[in-house]
This record gives sequence, structure tokens and C-alpha cells, in this order.
Amino acid sequence: MSYQDDLQKLLISTPNLQEIFTILRNNGLQEAYLCAGWVRNLVWNNLNQLEPTYLQDNLDIYYKKNSETAEEHQILTTKLNTHHAKYLWDLHNLASPRPHYSKIPQGDSIQEVLTKFPETCSAVGIRLQTNGQFEILAPYGLADLFELKVKPTPVFLATNSMTAFNERIKRKRWTQRWPKLKISKN
Repeated sequence: MSYQDDLQKLLISTPNLQEIFTILRNNGLQEAYLCAGWVRNLVWNNLNQLEPTYLQDNLDIYYKKNSETAEEHQILTTKLNTHHAKYLWDLHNLASPRPHYSKIPQGDSIQEVLTKFPETCSAVGIRLQTNGQFEILAPYGLADLFELKVKPTPVFLATNSMTAFNERIKRKRWTQRWPKLKISKN
């Protein structure tokens, strides 16, 4: 069995995931991807036999909607956080311009944005397809995620130092939550 199959099986068996994508579809976000920490934490909790934390973790939702205004984006975010408050919605429209100092990765496609995430294990996006299977995007593969390896992406290292990466990992306190993690030293 491959890591892709393992993730597919875990996603299909995860309570609330169908509901999350139904909420997104019902709000005009059929092509939205759930990315980063939520997916990573789901896998790490599963591998460490810990209770899922999907009601405590941000839902980093990435989508591209050219016609959406900043006001419409804010209204949608407020609506989701009001009517579906058990989830922590964090919406990112790839078509919206972001200030150059924004920490949110930018790009023309979800695949491009994923390459700009800080860690390879976090550079994963999922989308529920109409056939009930999940589309999984992972530009750096799934090995680091499933092997509990935390290392910077090449894009992150191109603009940041290894010291900045290590400070980020320390600030996140991941090794306290998941002691089996293997943090990159170089």
C-alpha cells in the first residue's frame, strides 16, 4: 500500500470531513482545497495514536475565485465562522492580491502555492471529488509527512535561513505534541 492510499483511507474514514466539503460546496467553493496544518495534524495524530484535533485546528482553505471582491471574501468568512462555528475557517482566495509582506503563500494555482509552504510535510492539499474520493496534491510527495520528517521546502530556504526554519519549528512546539518527529538539521 502506498502513502497515497494510506492518506485516502484515512481521509475517507475521518468524521466531519464530508461535512466540511459540503459546507464549502454549499457556499460556492466547489474547487476549494483543505491544506497544510489540518491535513498534517490529522496524519501525525493518527500515526502517534492520538485523538484527532480537527475541531481545534485551523481549516486552511485555498481556492481561486476571480470575481470575488474583498468585501465578498469577508462576508463569506464571517458567514462560515458564524453558521459553522465549530470549525476554525481560514479562507485564502488565490485570485486576491496580497501585500508583499503577507506570510500567506501566493501563486496562480494551488499546486504552485503548496510548493511555497515552509515544510514539505505541510505542503499537502486535499479536495473531495464528486466520486467520493479525495484528490491529493503533494508537490514534495507524502513520504516526509508519513515518516514524521520535518524539513524546509526549497522555496522556503531560498528566502529564509535554516535558523529561521528552526525558530519556526520551536515556536510551533511540534516536538512536544509529537515527540517522534524528526526535525531536519540542515
